[in-house]
Amino acid sequence: MSDKKLNDADIEKMRRVGVEQDDSDRSGTFTVINNEIDKVNNRDEGVEILGLPAAMKKYDYVKDMLWSQVNPHKDEFTEKVYNFEQEKHPVGQFLRIKSGTKSKKPFQSCFFIKLDRFTQTVHNIIVIEDDVEFHIISGCAVAAYINEGMHLGITEIFIGKNSTLSYTMIHDWAPGMIVRPRTGIKVDENSHFISNYISLRSTKMTQMYPEARLVGKGASARFTSLIASPKGSTYDLGSRIYLSAPETSAEIISRAISSGGNSIARGHIIAEAPQTKGHLECNGLFIVEGGVIDAVPQLSAKVQDTDLSHEAALGKIDEEKLEYLMARGLSREQAAQMMIKGFLDVGILGLPPELEEEVQRNMELMENEAL
Repeated sequence: MSDKKLNDADIEKMRRVGVEQDDSDRSGTFTVINNEIDKVNNRDEGVEILGLPAAMKKYDYVKDMLWSQVNPHKDEFTEKVYNFEQEKHPVGQFLRIKSGTKSKKPFQSCFFIKLDRFTQTVHNIIVIEDDVEFHIISGCAVAAYINEGMHLGITEIFIGKNSTLSYTMIHDWAPGMIVRPRTGIKVDENSHFISNYISLRSTKMTQMYPEARLVGKGASARFTSLIASPKGSTYDLGSRIYLSAPETSAEIISRAISSGGNSIARGHIIAEAPQTKGHLECNGLFIVEGGVIDAVPQLSAKVQDTDLSHEAALGKIDEEKLEYLMARGLSREQAAQMMIKGFLDVGILGLPPELEEEVQRNMELMENEAL
C-alpha cells in the first residue's frame, strides 16, 4: 500500500477522530501523514496556519518559543523528538489565531500514520492572541492495517489575555501503538484553556501529562478525559496545573472505563498564589473482570489562601440500575450500553451544542467497536 495517498478506509478513520475531507465547516485544516505535511488550508482570515519550518523562516520569535514550555531533556521521548529536529527539520504546525478572532468553526488538525512500526515525531506551536474565542479539534489515528508504531508529539500553547481556547483531542490507535505526547501551556490574564481528551480504542501504552501554567490574574484551566481501556491496553493519563497568579482556578476531571485493560488517572494542582481554587475528580467503571483502574490525585499548596479538593469513585456497573432498565424492556447488553454512554457523557466537556453533537457522533463510531 502507498505510504502517502489516503484511501477510503483512511478517510473514514480520520472522520472518526473529527477530521473531515470537506472542510467547509472548518476554519482551517492541517494534516501530517507519517512525517510529511500533507495539507495546509486556511479558511478564516483570523487564522494563520503554516508548517513549522516555514513559520521559523517567517517569524524570528518562533525559534524562541520552541522548547520553552516543554523541556527537551525531560525524558527519553522528548529527547528523541529534540534529536530528530537537530538532525532534520521539525515536522508540525504553527497555528496563530489573531487578536479579536471569534470563530464558531473549529480548526482541524490530524496526525496520521500509514507505515507499520513507524515512529512519528511532530512539534506544534499554537499562539492564541488577545480577545480570541477558538476551538481546535486534533485527531490522531493510524491506518486500519497498522499493528505497531509510535507517536511522539510535542505541543506548546501560548494564550494571550481575555481569550478562550477549547482544545479537543480524539485518538484512534492500534493494539501495538505506543503514544507519548508532551504538552505545555501558558495562560495569561483572564484567559481560559479547556482541554478534552477522548480515546476508546486499544493502545499498548498511551502516556501523557500536560502541564498548564496560569500566569495571569483570573486565568483558568480545565482538563477532561473520557477513556475506555480494552484488554491489553494501558492508558496512563494526567495533567498538572500551576496556579501561579491570584484568582486563578483549575479543574481536572477523568472518566475511565476498563473493559479488561489498565487505566491510571493522575492529577496535580499546585497553588502558588493566593485567592486560588482547584478541584480533582476521577470516576472509574469496570465492565468486565481483569482490568485495573488507579486514581492518583495530588494537591500542593504553597500559600494559605487557596481552596483545593479532590474526589474519586471506582466500581462496577450498578446491578440495581441494570435490573431497573431491563424491567422496562431492555436486554442486559442494551441496558449496560446505555449506562456506559451515560458515564461517558460528552456533556461534561462544555462544548458548544453543534460541536457537542459532532463529538458525540465520533464517540458512537468508536464505541460500536471498542465496547
